[in-house]
Amino acid sequence: LGILKESVAKPQPSVSTTPVSFEPPLPSSKIDAIENVGFGLLNKVYLQFPVAFWRIKSVFENDQTLFGNATGLNPHHYMFFDVGKSLGSNGDGPPVLMTLISGAEAVKAERMPEADLIMEVMATLRKIFSSISVPNPVASKSTKWGSDSFSRGCYTFLPPGASDQDFQILQSPINENGDSLLLEGNETMRLFWAGEHTTALHPSMAHGAMLSGIRAAGEVLNAMRADGSAEQMGMDKLIPLAVFRRKNPDIPLNCGLCHRVGSRVREGSLLAFQRGARQVLTHNNCAEYSPEVEVKNGKVSTLCGIVNEMGFYTQPCKSLLFSPLNSGKMSSKLLIGESK
Repeated sequence: LGILKESVAKPQPSVSTTPVSFEPPLPSSKIDAIENVGFGLLNKVYLQFPVAFWRIKSVFENDQTLFGNATGLNPHHYMFFDVGKSLGSNGDGPPVLMTLISGAEAVKAERMPEADLIMEVMATLRKIFSSISVPNPVASKSTKWGSDSFSRGCYTFLPPGASDQDFQILQSPINENGDSLLLEGNETMRLFWAGEHTTALHPSMAHGAMLSGIRAAGEVLNAMRADGSAEQMGMDKLIPLAVFRRKNPDIPLNCGLCHRVGSRVREGSLLAFQRGARQVLTHNNCAEYSPEVEVKNGKVSTLCGIVNEMGFYTQPCKSLLFSPLNSGKMSSKLLIGESK
């Protein structure tokens, strides 16, 4: 995600590398999702010592490998991890400590000379262990993921204003005509996306990246075999709410069936669907439990037409009054995967 953010950002004089470019340009929905989702920075500093001065039996238990910094000095070095002890046995592992630096302090640390960073960490350790002599390290190593031209950061997070639907946009394949979330017909996708930033279930995790790769590989195979093209015909496609907002800025975010505003506990999350050029909104439970709407295997095929026949946002759905909704319990049939 850091590389993608760099590709859509305005050129920075301080950046010497040439960002990745796309020709034709990425769809606006993809660019918005790249900008919406945050990408954090977490760096590590490793120190090897001649002796493990911190392994004080009267203070730490035999299996304890973590200790914190509560001195008030350099609070961004908030935790230390005994790497050697976790690798060794009976407390005889190599004397190696690791500390974490995150957020803005991690950015600042990458701009510091290595010697100054090590001196800062050592000052922190000497404050923590003020009653004993703390030797100088014999070796050190620090990560600089933000400066790495192949990563530009470490992990995905959702800042205020972003949502899990941004992950849906980030993972959707594209071709020269646009995003598969919005394209109609049997168009073949050309560019597929994987990485921890493309999964709403396991973002920021290595296993999330692996699972996203399996998903993307399946999408590539389906595109090569042209699987699912017949299934997509005549189905209402689930699209991100942000896409609906962009195309319909003056339409209130009301359910097209019950007319209530926004996501609700009883009616469920507010979802956007598209068929052709027509886009509609409905609550998850309103669509699933309305007898007029056909839902099969999590896919909707009649919603857009029904909302259009009822009059867009003009007449409430009477069938909802008799629907077997369970208060506080959201159905997941329409929320798992992408409805076609």
